[in-house]
Amino acid sequence: MAYEFSVTRITMSGTCFGGTEIWSTGFFVGYEDSGVSNPTQADCDAIATLWATYFSSVSAQIANDYLTTQVKMAQLNTDGTTMVDNTVFSTYTTPPAGNYAATQYPPQLALAATLKSSLARGFAAKGRMYLPGVTHAVDSTGKISTATTGAHATVLKTFFDGVNTQLGIRGQVINASFGRGGASPVVGVNKEVTQIMVGNVFDTQRRRRNALTETYSTVTLA
Repeated sequence: MAYEFSVTRITMSGTCFGGTEIWSTGFFVGYEDSGVSNPTQADCDAIATLWATYFSSVSAQIANDYLTTQVKMAQLNTDGTTMVDNTVFSTYTTPPAGNYAATQYPPQLALAATLKSSLARGFAAKGRMYLPGVTHAVDSTGKISTATTGAHATVLKTFFDGVNTQLGIRGQVINASFGRGGASPVVGVNKEVTQIMVGNVFDTQRRRRNALTETYSTVTLA
Protein backbone atom coordinates (compact mmCIF):
# COMPACT_ATOMS: atom_id res chain seq x y z
CA MET A 1 0.00 0.00 0.00
CA ALA A 2 1.12 3.57 -0.63
CA TYR A 3 0.00 7.15 -0.90
CA GLU A 4 -0.73 8.36 -4.42
CA PHE A 5 1.93 11.08 -4.10
CA SER A 6 4.27 12.40 -1.44
CA VAL A 7 2.35 14.39 1.20
CA THR A 8 3.10 16.51 4.26
CA ARG A 9 1.72 15.63 7.66
CA ILE A 10 1.11 18.56 10.01
CA THR A 11 1.01 17.54 13.66
CA MET A 12 0.11 19.71 16.64
CA SER A 13 1.08 18.35 20.04
CA GLY A 14 1.23 19.36 23.66
CA THR A 15 0.52 18.45 27.28
CA CYS A 16 -2.38 18.38 29.70
CA PHE A 17 -3.15 17.58 33.33
CA GLY A 18 -0.22 19.62 34.55
CA GLY A 19 2.16 18.00 32.07
CA THR A 20 1.51 14.42 33.19
CA GLU A 21 -0.21 13.51 29.92
CA ILE A 22 0.45 14.33 26.26
CA TRP A 23 -1.80 14.75 23.23
CA SER A 24 -1.41 15.16 19.47
CA THR A 25 -3.59 15.67 16.42
CA GLY A 26 -3.03 16.56 12.80
CA PHE A 27 -3.93 16.51 9.13
CA PHE A 28 -2.37 16.29 5.65
CA VAL A 29 -1.47 18.94 3.11
CA GLY A 30 -0.41 18.39 -0.47
CA TYR A 31 -1.73 18.14 -4.01
CA GLU A 32 -4.29 15.98 -5.77
CA ASP A 33 -2.12 15.35 -8.82
CA SER A 34 1.55 15.57 -7.78
CA GLY A 35 4.01 15.23 -4.91
CA VAL A 36 4.11 17.93 -2.26
CA SER A 37 6.79 20.61 -2.15
CA ASN A 38 9.22 20.71 0.77
CA PRO A 39 7.77 22.24 3.96
CA THR A 40 9.28 25.57 4.96
CA GLN A 41 9.99 27.06 8.37
CA ALA A 42 7.94 30.14 7.45
CA ASP A 43 4.90 27.96 6.70
CA CYS A 44 5.31 26.01 9.93
CA ASP A 45 5.61 29.18 12.02
CA ALA A 46 2.56 30.72 10.35
CA ILE A 47 0.46 27.59 10.88
CA ALA A 48 1.56 27.54 14.53
CA THR A 49 0.20 31.08 14.90
CA LEU A 50 -3.09 30.09 13.26
CA TRP A 51 -3.40 27.04 15.51
CA ALA A 52 -2.75 29.12 18.65
CA THR A 53 -5.65 31.38 17.68
CA TYR A 54 -7.98 28.41 17.22
CA PHE A 55 -6.73 26.62 20.34
CA SER A 56 -7.39 29.57 22.65
CA SER A 57 -10.67 30.66 21.05
CA VAL A 58 -13.88 30.95 23.03
CA SER A 59 -15.79 28.77 20.55
CA ALA A 60 -13.37 25.84 20.80
CA GLN A 61 -13.90 25.62 24.59
CA ILE A 62 -10.61 23.79 25.16
CA ALA A 63 -9.68 23.24 28.80
CA ASN A 64 -7.15 25.75 30.11
CA ASP A 65 -4.90 22.97 31.42
CA TYR A 66 -4.24 21.90 27.81
CA LEU A 67 -1.14 23.45 26.24
CA THR A 68 0.19 23.30 22.68
CA THR A 69 3.97 22.98 22.73
CA GLN A 70 4.86 22.51 19.08
CA VAL A 71 3.75 22.19 15.47
CA LYS A 72 5.56 19.79 13.14
CA MET A 73 5.53 19.62 9.34
CA ALA A 74 6.96 16.36 7.99
CA GLN A 75 7.10 15.38 4.34
CA LEU A 76 6.24 11.71 3.83
CA ASN A 77 7.37 9.35 1.11
CA THR A 78 4.64 7.47 -0.73
CA ASP A 79 5.28 4.48 1.55
CA GLY A 80 4.48 6.64 4.59
CA THR A 81 8.02 6.99 5.89
CA THR A 82 9.21 10.42 7.03
CA MET A 83 11.75 12.44 5.06
CA VAL A 84 13.92 13.50 8.00
CA ASP A 85 15.64 16.24 5.98
CA ASN A 86 12.25 17.67 5.00
CA THR A 87 10.85 18.02 8.51
CA VAL A 88 10.50 21.35 10.34
CA PHE A 89 9.27 22.29 13.81
CA SER A 90 7.77 25.41 15.34
CA THR A 91 8.08 25.50 19.13
CA TYR A 92 6.20 28.09 21.20
CA THR A 93 8.14 30.31 23.59
CA THR A 94 4.94 30.55 25.63
CA PRO A 95 2.72 27.54 24.88
CA PRO A 96 -0.85 28.64 24.09
CA ALA A 97 -3.46 27.30 26.48
CA GLY A 98 -7.13 26.59 26.12
CA ASN A 99 -9.30 29.27 27.68
CA TYR A 100 -12.03 27.19 29.27
CA ALA A 101 -11.93 26.62 33.02
CA ALA A 102 -14.71 24.03 33.23
CA THR A 103 -14.14 20.55 34.65
CA GLN A 104 -11.94 18.58 32.29
CA TYR A 105 -13.09 15.39 30.62
CA PRO A 106 -10.87 12.28 30.52
CA PRO A 107 -8.32 12.57 27.70
CA GLN A 108 -9.64 9.49 25.91
CA LEU A 109 -12.98 11.30 25.44
CA ALA A 110 -12.48 13.25 22.21
CA LEU A 111 -14.43 15.42 19.83
CA ALA A 112 -13.77 14.43 16.23
CA ALA A 113 -13.88 16.74 13.23
CA THR A 114 -14.69 15.08 9.91
CA LEU A 115 -12.76 16.44 6.94
CA LYS A 116 -14.80 15.91 3.76
CA SER A 117 -13.65 16.06 0.17
CA SER A 118 -15.83 16.28 -2.94
CA LEU A 119 -15.91 12.46 -3.17
CA ALA A 120 -19.11 10.89 -1.89
CA ARG A 121 -17.43 7.69 -0.69
CA GLY A 122 -14.29 5.61 -0.93
CA PHE A 123 -10.64 6.52 -0.48
CA ALA A 124 -10.01 10.16 0.56
CA ALA A 125 -13.74 10.90 0.83
CA LYS A 126 -13.45 11.58 4.55
CA GLY A 127 -10.69 12.19 7.06
CA ARG A 128 -10.87 12.43 10.84
CA MET A 129 -9.11 14.77 13.22
CA TYR A 130 -9.46 14.36 16.99
CA LEU A 131 -9.64 17.74 18.72
CA PRO A 132 -7.86 17.94 22.09
CA GLY A 133 -9.31 18.98 25.45
CA VAL A 134 -12.77 20.05 24.28
CA THR A 135 -15.14 20.64 27.21
CA HIS A 136 -18.49 21.20 25.47
CA ALA A 137 -21.42 20.50 27.79
CA VAL A 138 -23.82 17.69 26.99
CA ASP A 139 -27.56 17.70 27.67
CA SER A 140 -29.78 15.03 29.21
CA THR A 141 -29.65 13.04 25.96
CA GLY A 142 -25.84 12.96 25.99
CA LYS A 143 -25.51 15.39 23.07
CA ILE A 144 -23.83 18.74 22.52
CA SER A 145 -26.03 21.58 21.29
CA THR A 146 -25.88 22.26 17.56
CA ALA A 147 -25.26 25.94 18.31
CA THR A 148 -22.10 24.93 20.16
CA THR A 149 -20.84 22.56 17.46
CA GLY A 150 -21.70 25.11 14.79
CA ALA A 151 -19.58 27.75 16.50
CA HIS A 152 -16.74 25.25 16.88
CA ALA A 153 -16.92 24.24 13.22
CA THR A 154 -16.75 27.91 12.20
CA VAL A 155 -13.60 28.67 14.19
CA LEU A 156 -12.02 25.45 12.91
CA LYS A 157 -12.89 26.49 9.34
CA THR A 158 -11.07 29.77 9.98
CA PHE A 159 -7.96 27.80 10.94
CA PHE A 160 -8.06 25.60 7.82
CA ASP A 161 -8.82 28.54 5.54
CA GLY A 162 -5.77 30.23 7.01
CA VAL A 163 -3.61 27.17 6.35
CA ASN A 164 -4.75 27.05 2.72
CA THR A 165 -4.07 30.76 2.27
CA GLN A 166 -0.62 30.44 3.83
CA LEU A 167 0.38 27.48 1.66
CA GLY A 168 -1.15 28.79 -1.56
CA ILE A 169 0.44 27.06 -4.55
CA ARG A 170 2.64 24.99 -2.21
CA GLY A 171 -0.29 22.74 -1.30
CA GLN A 172 -3.72 22.64 0.35
CA VAL A 173 -5.42 20.71 3.15
CA ILE A 174 -6.14 17.22 1.77
CA ASN A 175 -7.32 13.77 2.68
CA ALA A 176 -4.55 11.33 1.80
CA SER A 177 -5.56 7.66 1.70
CA PHE A 178 -3.31 4.65 1.31
CA GLY A 179 -4.19 2.34 -1.53
CA ARG A 180 -5.00 -1.34 -1.18
CA GLY A 181 -2.81 -4.28 -2.12
CA GLY A 182 -3.76 -7.87 -2.77
CA ALA A 183 -5.26 -9.53 -5.81
CA SER A 184 -7.15 -6.37 -6.82
CA PRO A 185 -4.81 -3.50 -5.92
CA VAL A 186 -6.11 0.06 -5.75
CA VAL A 187 -3.83 3.09 -5.84
CA GLY A 188 -3.93 5.69 -3.09
CA VAL A 189 -5.93 8.89 -3.45
CA ASN A 190 -5.21 12.53 -2.54
CA LYS A 191 -8.23 14.84 -2.50
CA GLU A 192 -8.63 18.42 -1.27
CA VAL A 193 -10.80 18.94 1.81
CA THR A 194 -13.86 21.03 0.97
CA GLN A 195 -15.98 20.80 4.14
CA ILE A 196 -15.52 20.51 7.90
CA MET A 197 -18.11 18.72 10.05
CA VAL A 198 -18.20 18.69 13.86
CA GLY A 199 -20.69 16.23 15.34
CA ASN A 200 -22.70 16.70 18.52
CA VAL A 201 -21.65 13.42 20.18
CA PHE A 202 -18.26 12.85 21.80
CA ASP A 203 -16.06 10.06 20.45
CA THR A 204 -13.48 7.84 22.12
CA GLN A 205 -9.79 7.75 21.24
CA ARG A 206 -8.17 5.23 23.54
CA ARG A 207 -4.60 6.07 22.57
CA ARG A 208 -5.09 9.57 23.97
CA ARG A 209 -4.53 8.16 27.44
CA ASN A 210 -0.91 7.02 27.47
CA ALA A 211 0.86 8.44 30.50
CA LEU A 212 -1.52 8.73 33.41
CA THR A 213 -0.48 6.55 36.33
CA GLU A 214 -3.42 4.58 37.66
CA THR A 215 -3.95 3.97 41.37
CA TYR A 216 -6.45 1.34 42.49
CA SER A 217 -8.80 1.45 45.45
CA THR A 218 -9.16 -2.06 46.82
CA VAL A 219 -11.80 -3.46 49.15
CA THR A 220 -12.06 -6.96 50.59
CA LEU A 221 -15.31 -8.89 50.45
CA ALA A 222 -16.84 -9.98 53.74
